[in-house]
Formats: sequence, C-alpha cells, structure tokens
Amino acid sequence: MSDDSSGATFTTVVEAVSMEAKAKITAMVIHHTSEVIFYRKDDGSVVLYERKTAASLGTLYSHKSPVRLLAWIEQRDALLSIDASNRIFVHTIHNSEDKGWLCNMTVLFKAHLDSDKAITDVLVGGTAAKFLVSTRESDHLFSLDSGTHERERTYPQMPGIRKWISHPESSLHLVCVNNFKACTYCWCDWSEVSSIALSLDGKAELKSATLYFHWL
Repeated sequence: MSDDSSGATFTTVVEAVSMEAKAKITAMVIHHTSEVIFYRKDDGSVVLYERKTAASLGTLYSHKSPVRLLAWIEQRDALLSIDASNRIFVHTIHNSEDKGWLCNMTVLFKAHLDSDKAITDVLVGGTAAKFLVSTRESDHLFSLDSGTHERERTYPQMPGIRKWISHPESSLHLVCVNNFKACTYCWCDWSEVSSIALSLDGKAELKSATLYFHWL
C-alpha cells in the first residue's frame, strides 16, 4: 500500500485469492473512512463491499480487461482503476443516506496509455492534480483533472529497476529510487530538484522503497 504525504491516496494490489465459489479478487483498495472496500473481480467488474459485514453492495462499473491496479483518491472522492489493456478510468463515488453508494457515481475521465508494455504501478499526487503510471521501460505523467498524457520518460537500458514513491513531507513532490540514486521531483512539471547517490547491488532489482528521513 502506498499513500501521499497527506494520507489521501491509497493504492493496494494483491495476488488473486478466492473470496467466493464463483469469484476471484486481483486488486483491492480501502475507502479512507474504512466503511467500504473496492474489489476487482475476475469478470472485470469493480465491486463495492461493506467492510464490517463483508456484504456486497453491488457492482460499480466494469472494465473489458482484467483490472491490474486500484487507487482511492481522498481529495476527490474518486476511484482510479487501470486494466490489462492500459485503460485508465477515474470515477467520483459518494455515499448519501437516501441513495447510498451506487447511485452517486460520475465518470471524471477515461484515458489510455498507448504502449505495448503493461502498466505495473501507479502513484497519485492528489494535491498537485497529477498521477504517474509506470511500465518496466517507461514512466508517464497524466493530469488528474482531464486525464491528459503530459510527459514521458523512457529507460530502455534500465527496465524495472526504479520505484516512484510519495515524498514523506511534501505533497507537491515525489521521489524516484533506483539502484544508483534517489531523486526528488516536482509534481507540477516533473523537474528534478535534488538527488543523493546510493550504493545498491547493480545485479539486484529494486522492488520497493520507503523514506524515513528529511529530504528537502
């Protein structure tokens, strides 16, 4: 699970597990109030469950391809989902006493990453209104307002050995860690503002990173 410095964005990916006789879950994320949990089932649907009772509240929407990633964005009451064909959906989802959860959903945008490589990770900067998706060989910056693809970075010589994480103190910055250095970037224009050298094993592949120290 990853979250930005304000604790407003939650992303969780889990291996497929059997929850019912006829359903499997490949991705899940918890609403920031912990009232409900969003699941992706193996039929392509995104389903809402009540956390306390584990009761299904119904299907929110469906992708045509299996969903790989889910992210809840607290600042916008929005759910971001990414499927195996690199389709990106963002829906606002609200709860109301008279209509509940399922009748208070609006499509913010639908986007697509035109790449033959699958999206493997997503990081949301809710305060900066940006989000970043990664494949093994590239990173892509999108607008959270419109879904517009704004910038791209490619790494043909270093596939898979980097990890983007939220800055621990600034919601306007993000950090990229690889086997050689850790760099801080601005969410607004993806410009590098600082870096430190690392001495990791060049043969190892980075899987995760967590910052515990002062950066700026």
